[in-house]
Amino acid sequence: MNKLLSEAEAYLTLGFVPSVRRASEYLDTLLIPGTPEAAETELDSSSLLRQILAENTYSKGHKEIVIPLTGGMDSRTILGAALDIFDLKAILCITVGVESFSDCMVAAETCRRVGVCHERVDPTALEWNIDNLVEMARERFAVTGSFVTLETLIAFGAISDRVGDQRPIISGYLGDAISGKHLPTEGGRLSGKPVEASFIANNRSISDGSHSPELCALFRSFAADNAYRLEGLPGGAAYDLLDLGFRQSHYIRPNSAAFPICVRPYEDPQWVHHWLSRPLADRIGQQAYLREIQRAFGHVFGTSKPQRLSRYRFIRSFVPRPVLRWIRTRLWGPQRSVAANRGDPRLNKSMAAVVRELLFAFDRRKILPFPTVPALDTTMRRFDNRKFAILQWASSAEIHIRAGNMTT
Repeated sequence: MNKLLSEAEAYLTLGFVPSVRRASEYLDTLLIPGTPEAAETELDSSSLLRQILAENTYSKGHKEIVIPLTGGMDSRTILGAALDIFDLKAILCITVGVESFSDCMVAAETCRRVGVCHERVDPTALEWNIDNLVEMARERFAVTGSFVTLETLIAFGAISDRVGDQRPIISGYLGDAISGKHLPTEGGRLSGKPVEASFIANNRSISDGSHSPELCALFRSFAADNAYRLEGLPGGAAYDLLDLGFRQSHYIRPNSAAFPICVRPYEDPQWVHHWLSRPLADRIGQQAYLREIQRAFGHVFGTSKPQRLSRYRFIRSFVPRPVLRWIRTRLWGPQRSVAANRGDPRLNKSMAAVVRELLFAFDRRKILPFPTVPALDTTMRRFDNRKFAILQWASSAEIHIRAGNMTT
């Protein structure tokens, strides 16, 4: 990264610190020339996923697996594939969140319908301790070179502690990115905006540094220098190079490093090549992916949804997004917020105490032009996602600075 922007400033701008070397090395593992297409092996998407999952679990002697199940498509698709490989009793699904959180509601209903065991990790019951967090941050950074947020350190650590080190955890990581969900679109087509502008706009954290000419130049140059990787891959876009190389490898993937044995089926080069070798139109809006997995795993997705979630999705279909955010936060509180998944300081006293101490220390460093402690005060009175983001990123930065991971 250009040293004109410190690691702390980049982290508070993007949510990660970009490294061209790491991004290039990660693309090397995904976009491997000569990777056979599913069409060449006569496998459709669902059959290919089953094959990848079986090769990395059952064929290696693992007779039981754990799936961190959410209300999203990717983890439930993995569950669908797993049901064709493992006995019902061999599959355990775990969801992090309060009971009324949408992911927990969908996951519980899904597991009940297909007959597998489901457990829930309550983030309000997890203990926060600064010394432990510093050590966890230091250990995770030593393995991944990335700055994992505090609530993710806590939540994924809790899953790892519950599962142990014998059963592989099957991650849905990279599913949405490969199938096209992240592609910037306008009117059903790929956006015509400069790729670096779209990428930065979609990865803004809490600092104003997103318009930094250093960052724009870095991402623009990286996309140009790595364009050759997309030769022969009509479904690939320049945006994929940035999303996979930086956001996914720097920010998302390190979260699952908490698991001693982690299998990431969507990261398999065969899966990546299968989707990027298809027409780009198949990936826009995940059109082909959603159609094909619904057809293959309809028994997992079903037709019924929890009543509350159904009402929310009905309202979402016609209410403007800003109005929806206001309704969601004011009417349902943390149940529809990120705090319902990672922890609410109003409901977890140890979290509130740790975050407050970290924010006071962070403000003394004067990295941001505004104080962050008021964000916690506001959150303690009435939850606000934007204020929560401020305390989330600032407290995480402070922990990584204390751990010696991050420079200011």
